[in-house]
Amino acid sequence: TRVLFVLGACVVLLASYWAGGMAMGSAVGLSLFRALSVWMVAVAGVLSVLTAASAFSREREERTLPLLFLTDIGAGELLASRLGLSFLSNGLLVLSTLPLFVLSVSLGGVVVEQVLAAYALLLATVFACTSVGLLAASAARSDFGARLLALCTAGALFGAVPSVADDVV
Repeated sequence: TRVLFVLGACVVLLASYWAGGMAMGSAVGLSLFRALSVWMVAVAGVLSVLTAASAFSREREERTLPLLFLTDIGAGELLASRLGLSFLSNGLLVLSTLPLFVLSVSLGGVVVEQVLAAYALLLATVFACTSVGLLAASAARSDFGARLLALCTAGALFGAVPSVADDVV
């Protein structure tokens, strides 16, 4: 998945370049940074919601969730472990595109502080979407229902919040 994620980022960048959306000269780095930032927030958010939404529902469908509750693990510890695992998995997916962001710094028009601010925004988005996905997974009975509920909830929450990505970019 990480390779496909990075390849998808490269395809988006090439498509935006061929469509004339990227500038020439020193603004190439800034155009690359903008395209990457917008693409990453959208894709990382959707992937985080979908992967986290299936955390409990798969356990429920395979009927292994009651077995977990028979152990000494409490509900809070189980939830925290699922949140941590999903966040680390999706956070590593986001960090796999770091070389593309460094390329935008190398091309000019972008400073390292902007890349760090973009990654702070990306990781906050991943954490929030992972939390929404886990909330939906604990409420729904099936994997499809959890994913659908998570996507609708995330869309309602993040669609109502004004975009802060423009302040970073």
